[in-house]
Amino acid sequence: MIDTQYIFGLGVGRCGTMSLAHLLNSQADSSIGHEQMPIHWWPIAGDFPKARDILLEKAKDHAFVGNVSYCWMQYVPDIISSFPNAKFIYIWRDKEEVVESFWLRNQDRRDSDLIQPQLWLSQYPFLRYPPTKDAISDTYDMYEAMAHVLTFKYPGRIYYINIGSLNEDENIHKLLSFVGVPRETQVIEKTKMNVGGQAPIKFTRIRNVPSR
Repeated sequence: MIDTQYIFGLGVGRCGTMSLAHLLNSQADSSIGHEQMPIHWWPIAGDFPKARDILLEKAKDHAFVGNVSYCWMQYVPDIISSFPNAKFIYIWRDKEEVVESFWLRNQDRRDSDLIQPQLWLSQYPFLRYPPTKDAISDTYDMYEAMAHVLTFKYPGRIYYINIGSLNEDENIHKLLSFVGVPRETQVIEKTKMNVGGQAPIKFTRIRNVPSR
């Protein structure tokens, strides 16, 4: 029987969640997805029991199981209740970069005549409609505040890391050690942001770490 470690990534969006999921999923015997789960920012619209069952099924074959999504922030108590050994990684990026990245990425949606308030509110917890940069900034602050509350409520459960720190081997070692990946099997992936920090993060290399 596999003793599974459950790992959940948190992040406000446009902050490196995909990079984090890719790094975690690159480890041996892991199944860590990026979003694509039956959860929702508004829990009443999600299906946590179904998401839990999906993860439990994966745990039958993997030592490290989890998912990375901004929505998990709303489910932390449920996660801990269902997976007592769960660990969380909170990845963050400077607010100005997050705002600009999200604003540029969603230009087509903003310009569309078909956009409806419920679409925006279902996909991202904007505090106002129509969306503005100030609203995105406020959402960032709200998410940060929620993260700090959870950190105090569940000490030792949440690991904070800035996306820029994933360019340094030792920072990646510490993160992977936190979630229980043995150092001798850790796979290092470095990331690189395009100029301005507004484009999606790209993976630049991958290597196995020699035993020590």
